[in-house]
Amino acid sequence: MDVSNVVVAFASQFVFVFLLGLQTANIRDREYKLVFLVSVSIGIAELGVMASVIKTVITTSSSTPVYIAFVFGGAFGVSSALWFSDWLNKRRTRK
Repeated sequence: MDVSNVVVAFASQFVFVFLLGLQTANIRDREYKLVFLVSVSIGIAELGVMASVIKTVITTSSSTPVYIAFVFGGAFGVSSALWFSDWLNKRRTRK
């Protein structure tokens, strides 16, 4: 098993789902500029996820750890997005 595949799977899924969670907050808060920028970032992150999956499927026969990394990358990503959105909103209201 190549550990780098697991790390890439976790990181790409984390970023992808983090951005999706952040985008939900941006839409709710009507942040037009951020919605556009995060949409572009989501597209880039999605390419990373697809590349990671393709690399794993083609080069790895033991892909269970990679799949587990995807699942937990998403869970940690959306949880982090929730925390980050709350933090960002607190900073906005202080100004």
